[in-house]
Amino acid sequence: MRRSRSKQREDYYLACLKFHTTTQLTPQEIHSLGLSEVKRIESETAQEMGIESHTAAEVFQILKDDPEQRFGSKEELLSTYRQRVYGDIYPLMHQLFDSVPEVNVTIEGVDEPNAVFAYYSGPSMDGSRQGTFFLNSYIYDKHKKYEVTALSLHEAIPGHHFHYAYTRKNPSTPDFRKYIDSTRMGDVPAKFPLHTVFVEGWGLYAEMLGEELGLYADPYQRLGRYSFELLRASRLVVDTGIHALGWSRDKAVNFLLEHTGMSETAIQIEVNRYITWPGQACSYKIGEIKIRELRQKAQNALGNLFRLQDFHGVLLQCTGPLNILEQCVNNYIERTIPSIDEPEENGNENDKENGVEENGDSSSPGVTENGDMGDSTNSENAGASLKSDEYLALFVIFLVPSSLKEQGSSTVPAHTPIRGVWAAPSLAFGR
Repeated sequence: MRRSRSKQREDYYLACLKFHTTTQLTPQEIHSLGLSEVKRIESETAQEMGIESHTAAEVFQILKDDPEQRFGSKEELLSTYRQRVYGDIYPLMHQLFDSVPEVNVTIEGVDEPNAVFAYYSGPSMDGSRQGTFFLNSYIYDKHKKYEVTALSLHEAIPGHHFHYAYTRKNPSTPDFRKYIDSTRMGDVPAKFPLHTVFVEGWGLYAEMLGEELGLYADPYQRLGRYSFELLRASRLVVDTGIHALGWSRDKAVNFLLEHTGMSETAIQIEVNRYITWPGQACSYKIGEIKIRELRQKAQNALGNLFRLQDFHGVLLQCTGPLNILEQCVNNYIERTIPSIDEPEENGNENDKENGVEENGDSSSPGVTENGDMGDSTNSENAGASLKSDEYLALFVIFLVPSSLKEQGSSTVPAHTPIRGVWAAPSLAFGR
């Protein structure tokens, strides 16, 4: 019997969620996760900013109404972002990375009323076009100054631009992983993977790194960061609400107005995007939660041996599904901890380094503390490119229909705070 249209829609949305998040989470599970994250972030924001007596909606409305937080011209918008990226953020990158790419990202405006609010477009394969951070300058008066730091960290440095710089400079990374086809987005999920959960998870994690660099000393910029984190948590709620839970457009708009500091114009553009790109907006928070969980895991396991620069190098050379990312971090932990269990008389010292076999293979699946993420394809070592036989495994993972694979459950681990510490023509990885 032919399946009903509602069942077809349900199956399609589930496939989109799996494509963008690389998990088996259901729409209801993602929706509930979003609601809990919104509640957590709002509570932490109120406590840290000393505004417990006000709701998030009240605070953000004050910000949105403040004339001092508006840009007076397109030129002011672009010059402010350029100063923040080139003058303030880039000089601090050695605190986060051992190898810092040259600043070859440009910041440009897009004078189109329906363009995405902001997005990053990667450089061309032949190097003739630089990576570009685009801002919708047509609505320059709708951008807010308190958003500058968080958005710059996400779209440019150390977010999307550094990710692509690291990926493309690695000679062992094949072209199909270096150059992602961003055309025909409507073909999802019948499309080669975009690695959205890592790409956007890393971008959101990069916003958090501004805390450790002291870039949110200004309370307005700090509130802008919280507003953006709330936006990504709210996307889990709104995207699933629209596509699985019967939400109207107005309900989605009102939820974002209540829980973020974005203008209504920007929110209307956001909701257009969610409607036409099912599931993509859910990747940001799910990826960021996983990255922060893996960082905490590495810190707990390594103690004083943990180096943030090493950890970031591992992440940026291991783009892919979350189970692959977890296996890379597990290998990094194993390689970093000196082994004291191997007997000295085994005669294999020349074949090992720090007690870890250089070409060792493991069939252990990447399992999170709170759920099975599926079988992991092993990397040669954390932060290194996958071996040739593992590329074949990746092709199987990505191209074999889901019905032919073993279906497992997947959950996103609980958030572990770490404190102190469609307009794009070529590559639409927007905020």
